[in-house]
Amino acid sequence: MMKEQPLNQPLRNKFPWVFFILVVSLSIPFWLAGALIPKLLPDIPVNIPFSSLMAVAPPIAAVICIRREKGIGSGKDLLKRAFDFKDIHPKIWYLPILFLMPTVMFIQNGIMKLLHRQVLPIQLSVGSLLVFLVIFYIEALAEEIGWQGYAIGRLQQRWSALTASVFLGVIWALWHVIPFIQMQQTQTWIIWQCLNITATRVVITWIANNTQKSVSSAVLYHTMNNVSTMLFPIYNPLIVTLVLISIAGIATMVWGPGSLAEYKFSAVE
Repeated sequence: MMKEQPLNQPLRNKFPWVFFILVVSLSIPFWLAGALIPKLLPDIPVNIPFSSLMAVAPPIAAVICIRREKGIGSGKDLLKRAFDFKDIHPKIWYLPILFLMPTVMFIQNGIMKLLHRQVLPIQLSVGSLLVFLVIFYIEALAEEIGWQGYAIGRLQQRWSALTASVFLGVIWALWHVIPFIQMQQTQTWIIWQCLNITATRVVITWIANNTQKSVSSAVLYHTMNNVSTMLFPIYNPLIVTLVLISIAGIATMVWGPGSLAEYKFSAVE
């Protein structure tokens, strides 16, 4: 019988190769469904690709890996970390968690006005907003159990917070490429959006590392990131990405690339 180990006990082999392989493997059926279902059922009024359901892959992969490493009970402990709201401290970090991405979208609109581009007002109803909040929270909750709850801590055991974030951000971005293609986005849009996703992971790590490595802080920011892009009728990935890269750069200069945090911490998750 496998002996259970504490969830925060260091591991000899911390690089999460198995996790990444599992995430890709578990995502393949959803990528195939995203390609086949629109052809079989062309009249379904769904703008989001079916492959977006691949959000279930990271938490499943994380639970499999953590149970393999530390025993059965560790899977339940990992899932509990997704609701560690008490670890979001100091509470002032709720400001960037909830309002940073909406602010970025307002900056996008301001830049577009300066460039004499068309800017449309927010037209989303309260009811629609609540629906998007619920849907995107569930999606972010699933993904961050894997990315923030499992993968990033192991990467930070080997590399600086910045390097670990960029590496995970690239993996996260590439994981989205097939759904983007299925959404019939242009090559330029996909490239800029992949850079956006990579910068977003740096911002998430910066926030999480300053809130006791809270998974729930990552979930909330991830949620607001997606909701904010839905709130604004026009989304320009080039402008938004440049703004996010600037924010990530400032955070790196002020807090330092080593931990992206004001205090030293153990990277063990």
